[in-house]
Amino acid sequence: MLVSLSRRTKFDAAGIQFLHASLATPQVDLSSRPPLPSQDTGITLASGARAGQLVPHSANLSHPASELSVTRLYNAAIVGGGTVLAAQPWTAVLGRAGLSALTDGVTYAVVLVGPRADHSSASKLWNPALITVVPVEGE
Repeated sequence: MLVSLSRRTKFDAAGIQFLHASLATPQVDLSSRPPLPSQDTGITLASGARAGQLVPHSANLSHPASELSVTRLYNAAIVGGGTVLAAQPWTAVLGRAGLSALTDGVTYAVVLVGPRADHSSASKLWNPALITVVPVEGE
C-alpha cells in the first residue's frame, strides 16, 4: 500500500498514525493498553480504520511518548467491535523497526500487516499478523 504520511510534529508529543494494511481484517481501532487480563482500556490512538486506510489523516499529537506506556510493558492492541483481536508488546513492535522507544517530536506510522489481526501464529499457508512501526522523516 502506498500512503502519504503526516509530517506533523509537536515538541512535547509523539505523533501517531495507524495504517490498516490487513485486507481480511474488518474496521479496527489502535490502542496502547496493559496486557490482558487487565480491564484497563488504555489510550485509543486511532479509531475506525478500514483496510487500506491511514488514520488519522494528520498525526495524533495528543500524548507524550511516556504517556503511551511503552516503557511499562504495554501492548499495541488492535481492537474490533470492543474485542482485542491482537495485542503485541510495544517492545516487539518497536524492535521490528530497530527502535527501543518512541520519542517526543517524532511522528510514527503504526502498521498492521498480515492475513487477519486475530491470526497470531504461523500456519502452512499464512504468516501471523504483525504490528510494526515506521518513523516518519521530517522535512
